[in-house]
Amino acid sequence: MLDQIVGETGEAVLICGHTHIPWQKVIQGKLIFNPGAVCGPLDGTLGAQYALLQWDGHRWQVEHHRVEYDLEPLRRSFCENGLLEAGSYLARSFLLSIESGRNVAEDFLAHAKRLKNEAGIENTEYIPDDIWERAGQSFDWGEAGGSIGR
Repeated sequence: MLDQIVGETGEAVLICGHTHIPWQKVIQGKLIFNPGAVCGPLDGTLGAQYALLQWDGHRWQVEHHRVEYDLEPLRRSFCENGLLEAGSYLARSFLLSIESGRNVAEDFLAHAKRLKNEAGIENTEYIPDDIWERAGQSFDWGEAGGSIGR
């Protein structure tokens, strides 16, 4: 699919996003990259990620960078503004994703969907409250990492 998109793009550089994972590659002679994420990188590293795009006189070059920052104000904000309580297990999984650099939210959602399917609820994307609660109680938060999970 990326080959098709690149083939339909007349530009020499294509910048992507949304995955929260920095990467770069050359396809059909065109540079394609994702700079990563300022908040919530999901490649196992912590800190704000960004990329510099520079012309070296012959071709475009990407330099990926990361800047560490203090996560404590973010943790405090999740707790003090009520997001952690109101968002329950899903908010907890998002915070742990940010704290660990892993996609804990995706793991938690997959766990909840597995429990929903095991309960025989198949024809809807909706996950009933009782399944969310079971998912939150049975998810391995310690394995997920982060200070809230401990």
